[in-house]
Amino acid sequence: ATPGRLIDLMNQDAVRLADVQVLVLDEADRMLDMGFLPSVKKIVAATPRTRQTLLFSATIDKSIMKIAGAMLRNPETVEIARKGDVATTVDQYIIRVPHSIKPTLLKAVLEEKGADRVIVFARTRSRADTACRKLRRAGYSVAAIHSNRSQNQRRRALEQFAAGEVNIITATDVLARGIDVDQVDYVVNYDAPEQAEDYIHRIGRTGRAGQRGFAVTFVTPETEGELRAIEKLVKMQIPEMELANFDLAAAEAEAAEASINAQSRRDPEVNRVKRELANKAQKKAEAAAERKADNEAAQSQLAHRRKKKRKSAAAVTERTAPQSRQAKKQATKAKPAASQQAPSRGRKHASDPGAKQSRKNKAGSVSKQELQKGRKPKAAQLGGQRSGSKAPGDIRPGRARRAEVERARSRKNR
Repeated sequence: ATPGRLIDLMNQDAVRLADVQVLVLDEADRMLDMGFLPSVKKIVAATPRTRQTLLFSATIDKSIMKIAGAMLRNPETVEIARKGDVATTVDQYIIRVPHSIKPTLLKAVLEEKGADRVIVFARTRSRADTACRKLRRAGYSVAAIHSNRSQNQRRRALEQFAAGEVNIITATDVLARGIDVDQVDYVVNYDAPEQAEDYIHRIGRTGRAGQRGFAVTFVTPETEGELRAIEKLVKMQIPEMELANFDLAAAEAEAAEASINAQSRRDPEVNRVKRELANKAQKKAEAAAERKADNEAAQSQLAHRRKKKRKSAAAVTERTAPQSRQAKKQATKAKPAASQQAPSRGRKHASDPGAKQSRKNKAGSVSKQELQKGRKPKAAQLGGQRSGSKAPGDIRPGRARRAEVERARSRKNR
């Protein structure tokens, strides 16, 4: 059991440790640090003093041995490998990168090296969840494992990873110890570990049981000290990995733009200006929509009036057509009568000197066409006299003639 679970069973009187003969602490360096030490001390106190205590760990430093010395009597140390030894089946690499470029770099590594059976280690629970969300948005099948996840959630994630339903796991150091996952292709240290010993446990998740694997660590300017401690522990200078599909300059420009956008979103003044611009744009759009609606309504009304006017004109034409035909017939009948009456009224006798003068002066006579058009006679045709004066040979049409002229004018106007 874990220390917390075992203490819970002890409090429920579900287990008694008075008859325990052998006490085993796996991952002793982690069990004896300041986080679990109070629980371990309570468990040890419940066991008999005659027990045998065994401590197992891949890394145990001098500080842990001092704490363990209070629990052990005449301890003996058994080593099967020197401190800092790494399996020869694991190749180690580093990539130096700014902190803001890590998400882009992780995607580039997965694209070039493959995204099947990969474990990504982060320093904190929140960073593990953040990396998981970003990879999911990029289209990868990912699950997260850390201490905030329940036991069932962690077990289900491991089962899905073992079955191939999940290809990538983002985890904290809780997955680096005591969990055996077969056939892990490679490990990515998204954040360099704070303790150099944790590096040995992390990269030990790959290259197991004779299989080949590799581990790549993202090193930022802030974690150069952790890198030096790791290289000192493994007694080698870790080489850098080159990625053919990763452009650092472009990634830095993209990250800088994203950072500016994020800062602007958090800036209250920028947000206020954005809201004002959005309100102005909305009002402008509303005004344009109102103008468009008004124009459409005006066009509709104008088309309706034109249609109504055309219908009214057609109706008037239908009503006046019989009257026009009747008036034309009357004008045709009245024309001969006007021609007969004109000599008795307007002409002089042949012996009249004025009549002779009128026949000789054709330029002074009023033309029949101008009378039909309803024009006034020109001064030259009236012999230089005013329209009100009566010149010799002046022919004035009768009532029938004036009616015909008016009808011709009305037909022309229509």
